[in-house]
Amino acid sequence: MQKPLLPIQAVARKLEIPEKYFEPLGSQSGKVKLELLSDPAFKRRGKLILVTATTPTAAGEGKTVTSISLTQGLAHIGKNTSARKSSLPRASRRSAPFLE
Repeated sequence: MQKPLLPIQAVARKLEIPEKYFEPLGSQSGKVKLELLSDPAFKRRGKLILVTATTPTAAGEGKTVTSISLTQGLAHIGKNTSARKSSLPRASRRSAPFLE
C-alpha cells in the first residue's frame, strides 16, 4: 500500500515552519533558512536522531531502511516526525568518512 507524497509546502505547514523561513525547491524538497533558529517567536521542540552508520544485513537493511522504519514507528505511536537523507556529495564524504 503506497501513499502519495505530500507536496513539500504541506509538509512544511505540518511541521509548523513559518513560510518566510521556508524555500520550496520543486514539489518534493525544500530548504529551511537558518534564521529560523534565531527567531524568538519560533518555539524549539523535538529531538534529533542521527543514523550515521550501520552494518547492512543480508537483506540489505542499512541506514536508509533504519531511518524510514524509525520515522514510521514514531509516527505510528503519535509522534510528529520527519526524516531526511544526507545531501552531501560523495566527494565531501571522502574527506569526512565519519559522515558516511
